[in-house]
Amino acid sequence: MTWKYTYGTLSFDKVLSFLKDTDEDHLVPLSLRVDLTSYAEKLSTFSDFALAWSDENLVGMISCYTNRPPIGFISNICVKKEFQGKRVFSMLLKLLTNKVKEKGIETLRLEVDDNNERALGVYTHTGFRTIGRDFSKGKSLLELKLNQTLSMNESDRIILDGILPESFFHEEVLCDFKVDVNRKKNWAVSLDLLFKFDSVCREHGLRYTLAYGSLLGAIRHKGFIPWDDDIDVFMPRIDYERLKHLGSQFHSPYYLQIPGEDNGYLFSFPKLRNKNTTALSHAFRYERFNQGIALDIFILDNFNPDTLDEDLGTVRRLIAECSALMRRSNPHPDIKDVDYLQRFPTIREGGVVINELEKALKNNLNIVTDRYICLCNLFYDINKGIFYKKDIDSVEEVEFYGHKVFIPKNFDVVLRTIYGDYLSLPPIEERGRWHEGALIDPDKPYTAYVNALWAKEVINNEGADS
Repeated sequence: MTWKYTYGTLSFDKVLSFLKDTDEDHLVPLSLRVDLTSYAEKLSTFSDFALAWSDENLVGMISCYTNRPPIGFISNICVKKEFQGKRVFSMLLKLLTNKVKEKGIETLRLEVDDNNERALGVYTHTGFRTIGRDFSKGKSLLELKLNQTLSMNESDRIILDGILPESFFHEEVLCDFKVDVNRKKNWAVSLDLLFKFDSVCREHGLRYTLAYGSLLGAIRHKGFIPWDDDIDVFMPRIDYERLKHLGSQFHSPYYLQIPGEDNGYLFSFPKLRNKNTTALSHAFRYERFNQGIALDIFILDNFNPDTLDEDLGTVRRLIAECSALMRRSNPHPDIKDVDYLQRFPTIREGGVVINELEKALKNNLNIVTDRYICLCNLFYDINKGIFYKKDIDSVEEVEFYGHKVFIPKNFDVVLRTIYGDYLSLPPIEERGRWHEGALIDPDKPYTAYVNALWAKEVINNEGADS
């Protein structure tokens, strides 16, 4: 079943057809209260529509008059009976409220029959309040203030935009591992980042492939590894140098995060972030740079065996210094933080250090070589990050949750380089050990958590001074 939510106009024929199809779904059939033909003509002429489609069939509708801002008047709400109780109404209302705000609507109103207790309960639950009654007609007038309710989270947007179906978010057990709703939401945001990244790369002719756990998941699980929680890609340096100038292609909520260009972000590789979500690193939780859920972009540089030891030593030292700089904002350093800070007692400016790191990573930019090295990622043994270019550069498309993305044609060689026997599952007790300590919230922006941490520090400091 394929779901889609749209907003706009609707032809007279389609309005009339839907009104007839759902006539008996009302508490009192609509045809007993209005002439359906005249009503359909009025709605199609003057209303905006939030519409729900299942397999291209119209199954839900909210129509609204928006010609008298700041107040909009909802003229009709109906969801086909067999689709009621499946969040269709709540999704339609969120779509409507977000769209009518663009037309200057600040308040929505609608009339409801007093004897329709079910509808009154649903509307009250979603934030409407009663502001008046017409006892002669047996109707209540309800109102919804748009600046107070119905904020749309990223999962809602992803469903409404048709990127993933609502069924994707259902809890399930995969490989004896429980994938709960929160992890599904995290996956959805990660997939949305991947699909956006893929779109921009295709438009501008940039090469990339899935990498590490994402590549392993695509091959072994035909999707995410059940206990994974983010997406990794490889990108050759020459393509990344072009990507760095395409930040404007990633409109909100997306943010292309380049090392050194985002308020203290000193990682050795870039990320594509969603600013409306949270993936807060415990070590850097007091930092102000964007810490939304991210797609990791691991850069492939030219491999030079003659300078490997020197390059590796330099990069390792500079990555550690960057980590120390990002830990300095933490007013409660733990043992690991203190170790980093003691290794680098001299505080250098972050921009200087990240520029040195970038220079070290690009040390072999102009040499001719048949191999790549992922020197920016030292989470793995460096030998697991050296690949022949022919095994990376030749790519093919694979379907990944309904979208086409790129993987290396020689994925077997790449995966064996990284994981060895990659087809065997890890022991059950080791499944789920992914990014331990990170705070991941797909429904709330990282700024809420960072601001709360600093607000708590202010309160604690004021208490200590009193």
